[in-house]
Amino acid sequence: MLFRKTCENVPVARNSGAGIAQCRALYIFLNRMSAKRPGFTLVELLIIVLVVGVLAAITMPKFSAAKDKAHTSAMKSDLRNFANYEEDYASANGGYFSGNGSAQGFAASEDVTVAAVAAAGPPATWTATATHAKSATKCRFVPGTPITCAQPSSATGQLRP
Repeated sequence: MLFRKTCENVPVARNSGAGIAQCRALYIFLNRMSAKRPGFTLVELLIIVLVVGVLAAITMPKFSAAKDKAHTSAMKSDLRNFANYEEDYASANGGYFSGNGSAQGFAASEDVTVAAVAAAGPPATWTATATHAKSATKCRFVPGTPITCAQPSSATGQLRP
């Protein structure tokens, strides 16, 4: 055994059995401390977790903003398609319809709700609003104007740009 060769040179170890035991324990301890074991230390793992947490904190707001833009794009697209259905219906029937357009064949995107309100007064017109189930943003379309989208303010419930 290796520890016997090492402990033979120690004067205390040569003279007593206890010295040999102490020498053996010291050698095993030092051998374990200097041995390179595979794996990571606790400190290294904590640093890795910290770095991953910081990267996640940086990317989450950007991901959330991209999702909100996608929801807004889906609402705008549905409002444009809805406008085509309204105009086709008006040219065939002489007036606009109210509601979600399902009776006229319109189907909104997933999680998007479109509702129209027809006004009979001269000239006949209509307005439509779109909401998304996963977004607080609401979009509104009035014929002859661009589509506007806004989030409601928390205090009044009114739309703010």
